[in-house]
Amino acid sequence: MTEMLQEPIMTDVPDIGGIITKEAADKDTDVALRMLRQADRQTPPADRPGWIPPDILFGWDTDPYAYQTEEEMMPAGGPHGRLLGHVMGILEDALRGRDLMLLMDIFLMYWDSGGVRQRVAPDLTLMPFRLPEPPSHNLGKGPPPLAVAEITSPSSRPDDMGDKVLLYAGFGIPTYLVIDLHTTQGTC
Repeated sequence: MTEMLQEPIMTDVPDIGGIITKEAADKDTDVALRMLRQADRQTPPADRPGWIPPDILFGWDTDPYAYQTEEEMMPAGGPHGRLLGHVMGILEDALRGRDLMLLMDIFLMYWDSGGVRQRVAPDLTLMPFRLPEPPSHNLGKGPPPLAVAEITSPSSRPDDMGDKVLLYAGFGIPTYLVIDLHTTQGTC
């Protein structure tokens, strides 16, 4: 029978020639933990985007599509995806004739009030037509989109109907459409 030890046995080991006593190891661990806790409290560097998970301290990826959470990614299929595809199919050709394009899940890049770069991806974004289609849109370097649309899901509905209204208006986006899949009654 094999017995698992919970902790290495280091008691009464003399500290000679690189051998560390249990007390010294505990002290080093405490110092290391204190340093990590301090790093967590420090302000992130100015170039650190807000979408980087807090546990990634070094070598982060600045690509806006890196570190997407499951909630941020649109699930394939389901009512949300089907409706989004249907709306895109109806409007895409009509918009191209007007030098407009409708983009799905493109990140709008912005800086929050603390000066930290952030991202938000409306379900649909209406912009002037250009090729190639941009992978993201930096609101600090170009005009805001002409319109954005969100299709609600049970988890996104509070944000889509609340915080995002103010966020998109603050960007100067003149039109915000919410397609609410979770009510039987339309509202304006």
